[in-house]
Amino acid sequence: MFLRLSGMIVVIGVGLSLAGCGGTDRDDTGKIDREGDLSVFELRVNDCLTNLPKGEGEQKSVKAAPCTEPHEGEVFTVIDLGEGDWPGDTFVNGKAERGCPARLKRAKPPVKVELFYFTPTEESWDSKDDHSITCIAVYPKSVTGLLEDQSQT
Repeated sequence: MFLRLSGMIVVIGVGLSLAGCGGTDRDDTGKIDREGDLSVFELRVNDCLTNLPKGEGEQKSVKAAPCTEPHEGEVFTVIDLGEGDWPGDTFVNGKAERGCPARLKRAKPPVKVELFYFTPTEESWDSKDDHSITCIAVYPKSVTGLLEDQSQT
């Protein structure tokens, strides 16, 4: 019931860490409006994250915050892996290692970022119908606003 966090530094780089307390809320438009823990299964594009996990391993939640507050990372895309049987770690990791950097490059981030992603495990694929990769841009320092709003410093 966990997603595996994988990371790679893309030519475009920084590190991460995990904390937790109460849950977060979303407003009527779906934006996070209160800092708190958020299940990795509930992450959406433009969700802003604080205290991200460090390194690889299974995670079940992350700390999320409104993008108007300081944060270290942002979900910038989700890659759908389609339906069917579990395709295997090699396939899923390959898709993440190619797809997240390609989509980040197309997004043309105005600042240098590190790239991390959550991939499904066989267990989450089967029990949670989790068939997607969540790509996260991690900033070199805390920022406010979305990735598209940041300027090169």
